[in-house]
Amino acid sequence: MRRILVPTDLSPLSSYALKAAARLAKHTGGTVYGLNVVPVPGGMAVNTEGVPVDDGTLDVSPYLRAGERNTKALEQWAAQVDIPVVTQLRYGGIADAIMETVNDLSIDLLVMGTKGGDSMRDRLVGLLVEHLIGRADIPVLSLKKEHTGQGVHRIIFANAFTRDHQYFDILRDFHDLAGSTVELLRVNTPKDTLPVEEVRAHMDRFAAENHLHHYSKHVVKAPSVEEGILQWTELHGGDLLAMRTHGRSGFSRLIKGCVSLDLVKSLKMPILTIRVK
Repeated sequence: MRRILVPTDLSPLSSYALKAAARLAKHTGGTVYGLNVVPVPGGMAVNTEGVPVDDGTLDVSPYLRAGERNTKALEQWAAQVDIPVVTQLRYGGIADAIMETVNDLSIDLLVMGTKGGDSMRDRLVGLLVEHLIGRADIPVLSLKKEHTGQGVHRIIFANAFTRDHQYFDILRDFHDLAGSTVELLRVNTPKDTLPVEEVRAHMDRFAAENHLHHYSKHVVKAPSVEEGILQWTELHGGDLLAMRTHGRSGFSRLIKGCVSLDLVKSLKMPILTIRVK
């Protein structure tokens, strides 16, 4: 987690994400980048730096004025934290601009605020986060509110824990951050059940392969993976829920395709999604 990107619309939600990113960067010695995107119509002429130029077809002045306003606001937004933040402003489609920045800067982690509400703006932000989770090859940390705790002490990693073991360096980073405990969680459902002892053995191998020294093992039963995770977190709490995604379809493919975006709407804790390639 050396290079952390926080896309921002300059709202309070993105301020929560910025503060979380700053805390992570302090622990890892990383750099935080703040990105604001000014949406422009497709096909608008731009110069070599990506700034709109007047080619006689579209009036670019409103977009340039918005860029000037947002550049000043972006500096004020970045000043909320006590570490340097490298800021960028881009013009274009929001998702495309974010992904271009991820690639150009070799970003390790995306941190975004998402409210999960029912207003049109909340839905659009939620859709953007879902789209980026499905598209990005890097982990995405999404937050609904400001995390005021002193650290991430208990991480819940919900996974199928079959014979398919993978190394997740981001999980190890969070584990090492403050001596965090990783709660390994498997939900057995009527359609997908494994013997408890078999799952616990897989968990031990997973922990060994990922160099997790502080972990616990939990196997629960529920009608669905989503319900099992919700029930477990309501009973036991936690500071962070980590899950892996498959392919390019975002939340609809979380944990073998069982968990939907409704889980993210229901949970208040930060959620870390890790792409499985």
